[in-house]
Amino acid sequence: MLLAVDTGTYRTTAGREAVQEWCRRRLADWSTPHTVRTIDTSLGSTVITSVVRPDAQRTVVVVPGELSCGALLTPLIDAMPDATVHVADMPGQPGLSSGVRPRRGRASADYGRWLEDTLTQIGAPRPVLLGIGSGAAAALSATCRSSVGAMVLVRPEGIVPVSRPDGRLLRRRTSAHGTSRAVAALGGQNFRPDDDLVEWRLLVSTHCAGMRADRHISERRLAEWSHAVPLEVVAGSCDPVLDHRRLDDQVWEITGRDTTVLDDCGHLPEHECPRALTAAIERVDRRVRT
Repeated sequence: MLLAVDTGTYRTTAGREAVQEWCRRRLADWSTPHTVRTIDTSLGSTVITSVVRPDAQRTVVVVPGELSCGALLTPLIDAMPDATVHVADMPGQPGLSSGVRPRRGRASADYGRWLEDTLTQIGAPRPVLLGIGSGAAAALSATCRSSVGAMVLVRPEGIVPVSRPDGRLLRRRTSAHGTSRAVAALGGQNFRPDDDLVEWRLLVSTHCAGMRADRHISERRLAEWSHAVPLEVVAGSCDPVLDHRRLDDQVWEITGRDTTVLDDCGHLPEHECPRALTAAIERVDRRVRT
């Protein structure tokens, strides 16, 4: 039985089809061997994009978060050549999964249960969980600690208050130039979004509606996860949305660990510096093995 009632991810059926066709086309053009499958979860159908490497040193499950999906994150997957990678498109976000959204005021709990369903069906033994933005909030909301080997949280939502310039990207735009400027403003000084990211954000701003998610993850959740598995929090030094100093203070107070701050990186580390996220994954994985 579905836990959610709101299916308003897309403004129109044609908009949903346009977004999903973009995803299918991008995955079809991707040269890395991969599979795409659909599973049933508490938030409806969920699409998993997987790259299975026989000689992989680890398995990583990626939860992309807001305004993102597996098709958009192919460069991030390619930056993990030593890992088997599964990316789960979050229902209620643009991508190939269901448009079903969590109940109002229940996003954290509903996404936590959704992630537990998803990890069970992926079936990887104790993977490294990489949560990005609202995907990090979903990771912290899950309770399946014995099923996860380690965790990396990238610009996590819900630990400290954030401003919401990302919401401006859901205003309808008519030009790639305006979209490119808006996306570039989220990054570090040297960040220049590539054409695919700009095209995606323009498509999303045209066809997708905004989402009011739960904004707070309890300190208890972060503390419990930090005691259960090796955990690293990552943020950009130039992030205009999330103040890395406030985040570091809060993470230190709760976990006793510093936040990893990426120099000259803004709000989009998964696009600006994917290899830095690979390095974080390798660090927590080494802690699992020692």
